[in-house]
Amino acid sequence: MGVDAAALGPRTEGDVPARSAYDVLWDPEIDPSPAIRQVADRLSVLPAETDLAGIETELSELAPGERVTRLRTALARVSDRFDAVLIDCPPSLGVLTLNGLVAAGEVLIPMQAHFLALQGVSKLLETVQRVGQSLNPSLKVLGVALCMHDPTSTHVKEVVRDMEEFFAAGSNGAQTPWKDARVLQPPIRRNIKLAECPSFGKTIFQYAPFCPGALDYAALGKAVIGVWERAPAAAGSTSGVVTRRSDRAAEVRS
Repeated sequence: MGVDAAALGPRTEGDVPARSAYDVLWDPEIDPSPAIRQVADRLSVLPAETDLAGIETELSELAPGERVTRLRTALARVSDRFDAVLIDCPPSLGVLTLNGLVAAGEVLIPMQAHFLALQGVSKLLETVQRVGQSLNPSLKVLGVALCMHDPTSTHVKEVVRDMEEFFAAGSNGAQTPWKDARVLQPPIRRNIKLAECPSFGKTIFQYAPFCPGALDYAALGKAVIGVWERAPAAAGSTSGVVTRRSDRAAEVRS
């Protein structure tokens, strides 16, 4: 829900999706397939347009149970085509993020290791727990991915230590959605190439495949797959890596 169509590069004739994420969320009868763009080998995107900014107001007029299940309904139509679906959610706890949490099997939290971001994660975990108690009982927290990481900062080290201790304590306590969560390794180091690649309509692996950012993201992806392979039950009922069925991971930015 956060991928701008313009960032995917120039469109050519016959390559213009008839719909966007807005249409898919607004009309539950719409087939998402025409809006999905294949941007690379084994990588497709359902892009967003600027009109998505108004969807929260429009969905808020619907019944509570319907306004937060639109995305899950749409993904059910196409999920068998993909091994995994990553839902990029906005940095808020509004209707769009709730749609992502209801549709997801797991939550991956990108976080810059700062104090205020840490406070945001605690609020997000409360929301995940509430969603798990009602609309999506299988929802789990996979972990935190550290972004724009500066390993030399004392403050950053303290925040990472606090997060690791929090997850370690949770693994020995009550059953919570983050019981098996962890701070994922490696962290994503600061790298200007990561900021540059969207302006060229390319992924970091297409733009600068050997820069530190690309190497970090590749290693992080392998680490996530390793978690799925070691503990397939943690990914809910549809573990994409282990069973080759589609697992939906909501990425909520803190």
